[in-house]
Amino acid sequence: MALNQVAGFPMSLLGELHRRHVLRVVAAYAVVAWLLIQIADVIFPRFGLPEWTVTFVIILFALGFPLAVTLSWSFDITPTGLHRDVADLQSPGQGLSLGRKIDFFIIATLVILLGIMWYRQNLLVVTDHLQTVADHKPDSILVLPFRNLSQDSDNRYFAEGISEEIMSALVKLPQLRVSGRVTADALRARAVDAQVMADELDLDYILDGSVRKQEHTVLIAVQLTDARSGYSLWTETYEQQLEDIFKVQKHISQAVIGALQLELLPEEIGHLGEVTTTNAKAYDLYLQGLEALRDAVSSDQYDNALGYFDQALRIDPTFVESEAGKCRALQEQYDETQNADLIQQAIGVCNRAATMNARSPQVQLALGNLYLATGRPEYALEAFNLAIELAPTLDSVWRARGDVLTDLGRMDEAKNDIERAIELAPGEPQNHASYAYTLYANNQLDAAIAQYRKAAELDPQNPRHFTYLSAVLFKQGRFEEAAEAARASLRIAPSASGYSNAGTNYFYSGQYERAMEMFQEAVKLAPNDARLCGNLADACQMSSECSNPAEYYELALRLTTERLSVNPQDAVALASQGLYHAQLGQHEAAVSSLQRALAQSPDNNDVLYAAAAAWARMNDRSLSSKYAQQALQAGYPVEALRADPFINYAGKQK
Repeated sequence: MALNQVAGFPMSLLGELHRRHVLRVVAAYAVVAWLLIQIADVIFPRFGLPEWTVTFVIILFALGFPLAVTLSWSFDITPTGLHRDVADLQSPGQGLSLGRKIDFFIIATLVILLGIMWYRQNLLVVTDHLQTVADHKPDSILVLPFRNLSQDSDNRYFAEGISEEIMSALVKLPQLRVSGRVTADALRARAVDAQVMADELDLDYILDGSVRKQEHTVLIAVQLTDARSGYSLWTETYEQQLEDIFKVQKHISQAVIGALQLELLPEEIGHLGEVTTTNAKAYDLYLQGLEALRDAVSSDQYDNALGYFDQALRIDPTFVESEAGKCRALQEQYDETQNADLIQQAIGVCNRAATMNARSPQVQLALGNLYLATGRPEYALEAFNLAIELAPTLDSVWRARGDVLTDLGRMDEAKNDIERAIELAPGEPQNHASYAYTLYANNQLDAAIAQYRKAAELDPQNPRHFTYLSAVLFKQGRFEEAAEAARASLRIAPSASGYSNAGTNYFYSGQYERAMEMFQEAVKLAPNDARLCGNLADACQMSSECSNPAEYYELALRLTTERLSVNPQDAVALASQGLYHAQLGQHEAAVSSLQRALAQSPDNNDVLYAAAAAWARMNDRSLSSKYAQQALQAGYPVEALRADPFINYAGKQK
């Protein structure tokens, strides 16, 4: 290779490129293009411009590059203007040549470009940090029920009530995700340690304690533990007069927040440990009422809870939480017994509670459930919306709204709310039970069964989980498994729904006398429940040992009419009313009730089944077959229809 050549190019060409400043123009063009592309990449999104606009700028500069090279070869920019092929840009007596100025421009542009790149890099780091902070889940804490160290074992309600009030204070803070007491009970029953709790519930901290109550004094020992490491972060012991219990609860809440280094707004600090009574005796009775209500499955147990709330209100008539607890107890007792008088009492109590303090989350929860029980889901939704606004980290308010959205048929929204409840309290059994209810309503039976089993695993002493599981298994035609789940419910605690589910499975297995025994036990516990009387009438209709099913059908019909006076929107009750009319030979009334039920809920498989059974009883095989087929399409189990004596044995009379 000759000395005057570099990589095969003549030195004269390189010299000419240098003389014509082509290389400088190329460098300047590349730097300016890169700078403007970077600016476009940062600025365009701020103005809402689509992503393709940045790509367009890149293409534009790419297309302009050959033009810039061509122009720089043919023309020179001189201090006196644009000239064609000028040999020397330096004029005598002038300072810096234009070429040198271009060099300085390139250097300055490179400095600016480096500054932009540094800024963007640091901006991304800050943005990523802010996003990480925004995506960070609130710290999670499990408040275990405080242990009762009093000589009187009956004081357990007091120890656990204190921990529950502390939990109620902490749950108001958006910085914390608080798991509930039933979760803690279930884990304690399984004798698991802190590390297992942390793994199962994704916990950061555990608050535990003990209470020793003696006449007019109370000794409370509290400990906050890091759930991952097991190390104690803070411990304290308080010995106070009983009337100072409210101050102690607020002090514990504040101490926990200090140990967790949470920053609160002034109004949040003011609401910590906030109670609406200063009377220690009224508060003690309120805690006993909550304990009794939590375990209630029979009318007598609900009466016991109501007694405690009434005593608390006699001592302090302004105790709004006790008023809300009383409303809730009356409404739940109505759900269990179907006694219409109870719902009228609940309406009066809830109205008083709302007058006392409509901004209480407990009041709005009680109101929402009452609206739901009386067929006013839109009002219930408003109440639950307000409850969420007042206590956005309380899982029960999201669960409640999810339930009403399920009843309104807004399944996607319902799932979102209940999934939010599970996120806030993954170990709360009722959250999984509510999720199962939503899945069941959406005809996702396998998923519903899994959720009910999860609820039963977390809270194995709650008979309702097994009762509901039995109902879903029945809907799948798994009669033996359904019967076993019903028996499990009854082993824990006898209940009307437990006996009814057991009787239903016996009925569809053809064991009509055994079914009658179960339904009779159910009616003893809830004599005002039309569904139970109707089930008993069906079993009597088929049993050789019962001679007067009409008596039970007439009772069921009267009770159904009472239920509809409470909730006129209950389509299943309307359809049942039509079926009872048909069983009694009252065909015109039967058709009227069925048509109204079908107009309200044309896709409800229980409504469709009742229509099929009623028209079979009225000897209209065509309509019976039509609605039976629609019931199957809506999710009614084919095994149940095949085993149904009224559809398969239409027109059979006693």
